[in-house]
Amino acid sequence: MASKTKKYGIKFPFTLENTEELFLDLDADFIAKAKSDMFHTIFTPKGQRYRMPNYGTRLIDYIFSDNTETTMDAVHDEIMTAIELYVPSVSVKDIKIYKSDEDDHRVFVTIKYTVTDGVKTTGELEANVEL
Repeated sequence: MASKTKKYGIKFPFTLENTEELFLDLDADFIAKAKSDMFHTIFTPKGQRYRMPNYGTRLIDYIFSDNTETTMDAVHDEIMTAIELYVPSVSVKDIKIYKSDEDDHRVFVTIKYTVTDGVKTTGELEANVEL
């Protein structure tokens, strides 16, 4: 029998490790849900979500672009705009985009943010991801 624990949203990355016979693992708390929502939004190419053609980002367009300041600024703006529009529980404080020290073709993003559930706000959180 499934537990009565409250679940919030589909966990990012997609996993299937639960023992509750669910199709996918779900986030166990609101803060984890906000982080998953943020990553789902960032990594969904625009035009991929039914009935929401503007949902997501155009990060895929930058895969073979040179890692110039102009490209980094465009990636920053894509991420910031998508989070502001589609993840209202997250307030982005800072986004840093930087190249790997070992490989100029690898790009990393650090997002500092807070989460508000309508009542209380978390302290500053940090998410790191390789693009």
